[in-house]
Amino acid sequence: MKGEHNSNIFCLAFDNSDRKIFSAGNDEQVIVHDLERGETLDVFQHDEAVYGISVEPDNDNVFASACDDGRILIWDIRESPSTEPFMLAGYISAFHAVTYNPVDPRLIATANSKEGIALWDIRKPRTCVQKLFKKNCFR
Repeated sequence: MKGEHNSNIFCLAFDNSDRKIFSAGNDEQVIVHDLERGETLDVFQHDEAVYGISVEPDNDNVFASACDDGRILIWDIRESPSTEPFMLAGYISAFHAVTYNPVDPRLIATANSKEGIALWDIRKPRTCVQKLFKKNCFR
């Protein structure tokens, strides 16, 4: 059913105007909720579970999702949910977190289950700008 999660919810994000909340989880979807009207605005389907979401600091219509299928996807809610999202990053291992830089929203930080923490520039898709920490460095 539109607007309801069918499994665990793993992450939430407010838009910058505090009018919408984004929710995502194990049911492979991101749901955009209108807080003022208490309604579902849209549902964005993914191929696998979604572990992290972040709304672009300068544009409430754009959000990033961190997926179990190893992709970081950039979505624009003004587009149809069936429109293919922009793929910023793709690995064979799951992404567990994503966050926009609040000062420079062209930069996005991610956490991947095998690759660790990385910094990405949306102007250079599929190219990691800097790896800050690799998981297997610690025992």
